[in-house]
Amino acid sequence: GGGGSAGGACRSGPKSRAWRQLYRKQFRKTKLCRFFPSGECRYTEEECPYAHDMAEVGFVPDLTKTALCQKYARGWCPLDSSACQFAHGTEELRTTDAFSESPLCKRAAGGREPRQWQTQPELDDDPFEHGSPHDVPQQQQQQQQQQQQQQQQ
Repeated sequence: GGGGSAGGACRSGPKSRAWRQLYRKQFRKTKLCRFFPSGECRYTEEECPYAHDMAEVGFVPDLTKTALCQKYARGWCPLDSSACQFAHGTEELRTTDAFSESPLCKRAAGGREPRQWQTQPELDDDPFEHGSPHDVPQQQQQQQQQQQQQQQQ
């Protein structure tokens, strides 16, 4: 997936604190907290960026086409535009719902300033203080979800 892409399809370069907060907020409660089942979560249910039960789990934002394809930008992408998760040109760039009305995004603001779009996903950004959602293998997360569903029955 493109789990670390910008989500805002906004300018490249350093992001403001407000931009980073908005970016993180769209991932809040989209995964189960791996520490809660063992009682090791140091946050209250309200403070924890992860869900403490299945009823809290929300939808992950669609990050498709929110960043330019690096390969396309260098002149050649082996994938057709319809098959590539990244935008093949600025006309394909889109924003997530969190950024669509935000003044933090030049694209959403109508592009009044020169457009400089992100060309690479921010895979190094860790939007969560006690572990990235990418830390937990998919299989382990599915097992947790099944266990919680069984407990609810």
